[in-house]
Amino acid sequence: MKYIFKYCLFIILCCCITFPIKSQSLEDLNSTKRKIENQIQQLNVLINENANLKSETINNLNLVSQRIKLKNSLINQLELEILYLNNNILQSQSNIDSLSFLLNSRKKELEKILQFYQKYHNSYNILIFILSSNSFNQSFLRIKFYNSIIKYYSNTIKSISTDINKISEIKVSLENQKKELYLKQLQKIDEIKTLRKDLDLYNSKLKKLKSNEKNLRKQIEIEKRRSNEIISKINELIEEETRKKIISTNKSNENVKLSNDFLKNYGKLPHPVANAFVINNFGETNHPVLKGVKIKNNGVDFACKTGSEIRSIFNGEVKKVFNLPMNGIAVIIRHGNYLSVYSNLTNVYVKVGDKVITEQVIGKIVSNDNSGSILHFEIWNEKNPENPLMWIY
Repeated sequence: MKYIFKYCLFIILCCCITFPIKSQSLEDLNSTKRKIENQIQQLNVLINENANLKSETINNLNLVSQRIKLKNSLINQLELEILYLNNNILQSQSNIDSLSFLLNSRKKELEKILQFYQKYHNSYNILIFILSSNSFNQSFLRIKFYNSIIKYYSNTIKSISTDINKISEIKVSLENQKKELYLKQLQKIDEIKTLRKDLDLYNSKLKKLKSNEKNLRKQIEIEKRRSNEIISKINELIEEETRKKIISTNKSNENVKLSNDFLKNYGKLPHPVANAFVINNFGETNHPVLKGVKIKNNGVDFACKTGSEIRSIFNGEVKKVFNLPMNGIAVIIRHGNYLSVYSNLTNVYVKVGDKVITEQVIGKIVSNDNSGSILHFEIWNEKNPENPLMWIY
């Protein structure tokens, strides 16, 4: 009974041991890392496209800045994976040690059982052992005890074999994790090296831009004129609609429904251009080069690949198509009380009065030898600009 109790205790202890294969968590970490790596690859395409531009621009500087942020995120992600693997390796080694200790204890017990078994293993000794009983009941118990010892001995041998296999499997897993850890550490070292190169590149571009302050201030004025032109067109549109009183009761009901549908999709609207990166954010920000200079943006600017298709973010009606000085063609689409604005377009496929649907291609991005391919995108609630990044997913 003493051996059986110890055997049961061993089983309970084994059940309490947790093995370190948390594959889902590691898969999540790897998935996040792959997404960051994919973003960096897409950003590399844009940076390479802009490498041959005639002059250095703020947009180029912002692209490199974006890549630096992504590289930092990637390094942080690698550090999380390294930490995870280190913890797993420690847990695996701890499990091996625990199993090995219990296995050695079981082997010692098995030796005692083996001594008993060897003493009574032949038929004669078994018979003497049984016949020497003081009563029939004791004889029955001795037969039962002997059979249970034989069964326990057999099961223990099988369990030891199973545990040895478990230890071997954990050791293989441990070696694989150590190899993966080594590769992660190498990748981290490489990413740190490329990050340093990007920091040098950023500083080089910043220095060039600072040496051409006159051109930077000229660009600020161009952006102001574009912003004022868009505001003027929006005001003009609203005034025209009010003056002509084109909103009938039916039209008004239709607009209310469209406005509500648009609002329901807050934070869920599609991007107006695929595989693009935000290089200028909404609102008032500090100029990245000129100290003490504030710049105001009523929308966001996306850096995208040459020839990228621009799509409507929601169902609506084209209200304005017009040229912007040095900013290609602009399109304004009404979605009930809301307006979406797309500028820096070429090859526009829609005209005033056209009904468009969500993700319908309305034109292509224009490519500029000086600034590259930049989509300027805005969302307005009538005369009030809103942050487009809060609307799209």
